[in-house]
Amino acid sequence: MNLSFPLSFLVIVSLVIGTALRAQDRERSPDERAPVPQTGPEAAPGTVSSPTDEAEGEEPRSTPSPADPEEKVDGEDDEASESPPTGDAEAFAVPEQMAVFSGHVGRWKGLTKTAITENGSETITRTRSEWTGGYLLGGHAFEMRGYSYGTLGRTEYRWQYTYDALKERYMAAYYDSHGRTYFCEGKINQENTKIIWRLLAPPGDMSWHAETDLQPENGIETNGQIKSEKFDYDMVYSSVFRRS
Repeated sequence: MNLSFPLSFLVIVSLVIGTALRAQDRERSPDERAPVPQTGPEAAPGTVSSPTDEAEGEEPRSTPSPADPEEKVDGEDDEASESPPTGDAEAFAVPEQMAVFSGHVGRWKGLTKTAITENGSETITRTRSEWTGGYLLGGHAFEMRGYSYGTLGRTEYRWQYTYDALKERYMAAYYDSHGRTYFCEGKINQENTKIIWRLLAPPGDMSWHAETDLQPENGIETNGQIKSEKFDYDMVYSSVFRRS
């Protein structure tokens, strides 16, 4: 069905509606009519006064400008974006499973020693690294945000941990500024002193596992190994971080 109307019809309808509204406004008392914007040198921007207000000596009411950047909308957060992970575990009710990372909150500096054996040849490297650890999402996630200096130059990276209640396992994701991404699964050892990670969906026959201290009285130590028999590749590394 075609619902388009001639232009003359739309003009007539608008005239009828406008006439009815003007007649209704004339029937209203002065107090019921809409306030008239105040003009003149004493009128402040964004203010409106009515005859009743002036008769009673009241100050004109101020109406906020819709473009006022200081005006806060209901439900709007004070911070528009996620803050860096620097909050302590005590700042909110961290889930019990995530509380194991409370000792990793703060800034850390350390050194990683790596021994790589490839095609029968061994290479030893040392890499400096710094990172900041803290909770996100009300304690349901933990993030290590840092950078390192190695054979690829400066590398910025993120480690993010969380706990999967269905799998009853810790899950981790790694991203860095060279486009590398890894996903891992972890569990706590029986002594509750270390978390043991393993690589998920590794390429080819590659295997990776690492153990990281959860109680950092003497620093945080991580020992790991990446191995691939297909490519005759074996990397063993050890990292030690201390608070900075």
